[in-house]
Amino acid sequence: MNISQELINKVDKEMDRAIAKWGEHDQIPDNLISAAVEELGEAAHAFNHNEGKEKAQQEIVEAIGVLVRLYDMAGVFVESPAK
Repeated sequence: MNISQELINKVDKEMDRAIAKWGEHDQIPDNLISAAVEELGEAAHAFNHNEGKEKAQQEIVEAIGVLVRLYDMAGVFVESPAK
């Protein structure tokens, strides 16, 4: 299964929006981990309360955007284990 270009575009747009909104706050891994958990919780809420496809998908896009930023950040903050 491939990730659709539509999803990639939505995540890119969401990442730009979040970075513009939060700026330096997004440079701390703990903050991004908390944000990812919050967004995943909002996605779960949208599913559990039948808030509709658009709401659920938007929350998932937001969660993915946070996780992508955290993934990129891991290369800076997480050391490789000794071999």
